[in-house]
Amino acid sequence: GKGRAVGSFEELRMAYLENGFEYLNEGSGLVGRDKEKEEVFYRIASGNMLIIEGARGSGKTALLEYAIENFGGMGKVVYIDVGTFGRRVDVARLLKERPKGMILLIDNVHYLSRDNNKKIKYFYDQDHIKSVVFTTQDLRMVDFTDSIKSRIGRNVLKLRLPSKKDALGIFRDKFDG
Repeated sequence: GKGRAVGSFEELRMAYLENGFEYLNEGSGLVGRDKEKEEVFYRIASGNMLIIEGARGSGKTALLEYAIENFGGMGKVVYIDVGTFGRRVDVARLLKERPKGMILLIDNVHYLSRDNNKKIKYFYDQDHIKSVVFTTQDLRMVDFTDSIKSRIGRNVLKLRLPSKKDALGIFRDKFDG
């Protein structure tokens, strides 16, 4: 079932390694974000919906990239930046012909239509979608249906902007190679 408690992050990680998933990548731009990376991995692995809230530059998209790196090997990850595609996004069309158990990563969810909200709930309840991670700069701007809100529950990850020290570490990682 959905949202059931599973073992620790380390046990989950081992289960994924044993099942032939790609090893856990570090994810660039995520210096000092180990707890957040574990949370994202855990929520996806246990079939939850999660929303990541944070200002521009706080690492929301980097966390989605981390999820892609770690779950994308099975062709089961769909990433959508609704900020780019806006109202033209049709979740049903994106999921058509895809296997069950997809992981949906939705950047800038505050642009997502109510119609797509309903489709996500439907596909999630039918197990076509295993897990959904949404991102937004401001949770108050998001127009979730009540049924999506109830499925997210308290799975809200609030990101602060990185400290100067962390920002310097990210900069070094990117440019020192």
